[in-house]
Amino acid sequence: MASGNNRQPRPHTRPFKNIAALQKRVVFSILGKLALWHENMATNNQQKVGVLQFVFFLNLAVALAKVAVGALTGLLNLVADGIHSLGDSVSNIIGIVGIRLGDRPADDKYPYGYSKFETVATIVVSAMLLVAAIEILEAAWRRAFAPVVPTIGLLPFAVVLITVVINLFVYWYERKRGKELASEFLKVDANHTLSDVFVSMTVLVGLVLLKIGYAFVDPLVSVVIVFFILKLFYSNVKEAAEILCDSTRIPKQDIERVASSIAGVRFCHAARSRGREDAVFMDLHVGVDPDITVERAHQEVSRHIEARLRERYPQLISVIIRIEPDRKELPCEHTT
Repeated sequence: MASGNNRQPRPHTRPFKNIAALQKRVVFSILGKLALWHENMATNNQQKVGVLQFVFFLNLAVALAKVAVGALTGLLNLVADGIHSLGDSVSNIIGIVGIRLGDRPADDKYPYGYSKFETVATIVVSAMLLVAAIEILEAAWRRAFAPVVPTIGLLPFAVVLITVVINLFVYWYERKRGKELASEFLKVDANHTLSDVFVSMTVLVGLVLLKIGYAFVDPLVSVVIVFFILKLFYSNVKEAAEILCDSTRIPKQDIERVASSIAGVRFCHAARSRGREDAVFMDLHVGVDPDITVERAHQEVSRHIEARLRERYPQLISVIIRIEPDRKELPCEHTT
């Protein structure tokens, strides 16, 4: 008789427990290499457009997969989620058009350039967030009063899980590139993609609840997700409104501190800045010795101030410096 201490080794039961994590790592690795390859093809101002072009094809693939599987299985929720995901592809197109317009040089009609067209595109995408929230809220209301329990197999679960992983990659990649390129649109569009993850998770929870017979919880989860989407909508619109209304972009004290560090500057005041994070316009007043010539003030002071400011803030598009004589009878604010 076998001793109690000579137990047979337990069979390995963990091979399938980390499938989701492995799937995520594989997808992220493949998509990451494709993204890096695509980035290397674009340079300078083309990089933002390149990011959106790459993301566009991923979003389109996600949307078509959801619509196709939803239509095959009769799951209206999955079809609706796929149609909603098409909004990401539309926002990518809007972004590409907006950024290309923003790259145009200044002209007589738009002497400050076209940079704010990207901000306008940001507002359009934010409006799409609001529309998505309303659609989800309406769907949750309908589900609460007219629940439908179709036959659910493994295919819908697999499609939703794969598309969630792809959307998470798109969110991470687009937000990362948005920070690197200082693009408000890319960051806002990343938030839009994150809202799709929330929606897909709602669909996934709904599938599970439908599978086990607790469909009434699905509308409640949808309402919670609507709250987060509306929060994203508010933050995006607030940031875009601040740019369009010329909110301060660089603190006044920082500008005056940089200008005051230049030899020949006796005081600096009335510093202002506006624009986008990656396209800033600035103007300031500086006081100099009243006895120096205009040429010396320009060559020895103004040009050095502009060079130092551009070195400190590479996102500057324009710097206007007003030279003032440092006389006691003139009111001024001396920087300490």
